[in-house]
Amino acid sequence: MGDHLETRCPGRKNHYAQGVLLVDLNYSVIQGLCSNIQLGKSGYVFIINQAGEIVYHPRQQLIYSGLKSEPIDQLKAMPTDI
Repeated sequence: MGDHLETRCPGRKNHYAQGVLLVDLNYSVIQGLCSNIQLGKSGYVFIINQAGEIVYHPRQQLIYSGLKSEPIDQLKAMPTDI
């Protein structure tokens, strides 16, 4: 992964595509923001997109090497309107 993180998501209105939102952030900015969030003694923040792909994870190398995983399917099944 390079220095920037880019993701696109289609804008929809009445089930029809209306445009695309493009987010292009410097990866170090995301890392800095997320690393400053403390969740208990050992918790951490990671970001997934609507497809369940990990966008940011503090242990990214472990994820990509298969040594660590996250319950993505359970997270995707959670209600988003809470």
